[in-house]
Parts: sequence; structure tokens; C-alpha cells
Amino acid sequence: MSQHLSTQLRSYGCELAPPEFKRVLAGTKRELFPNLTDEHLICADEENTTYCDEVRRRVGVELPGPFIRVQLLNVRKSQARV
Repeated sequence: MSQHLSTQLRSYGCELAPPEFKRVLAGTKRELFPNLTDEHLICADEENTTYCDEVRRRVGVELPGPFIRVQLLNVRKSQARV
């Protein structure tokens, strides 16, 4: 899956490696919305917009919102498997 994610990231012009990108996703959520579940963050329009904008700012690329949201859920799934 990381190879697929790295391909997707490159296609959007993002040069971060998948583990680094996942750290950005998790860290941004933890810093901005520590009390929200991933599901609430993804479904709440205002918080979702703020989160996606901050991820874009941190990675320096205009990533699509749906891509960011799916990858946030994937981070949680991969942590559950560890």
C-alpha cells in the first residue's frame, strides 16, 4: 500500500515519503482537533475544511480534500493493525 500511496503523492506533486505524510496527517489532527474522532472530523464541514487546509499548508501542495480524508482513515486503520 505504501508504494501505491507514494505514487499518488507524486501524482499530486508531493515529494514526501508515505511515512512522513502519515505523520503530518496524524500530527495535524492531534494538534488541531485532539478531542474529535476521525469520523467526526471528516463529517464536520468547518473542522474538515480547517484540517485539510492545514495539511495542505504543511505539505506545501494543494492535495484534494477527499484524498486527505481517506488517507487520515487509512492512518488509523494501519495503527490498529500494529
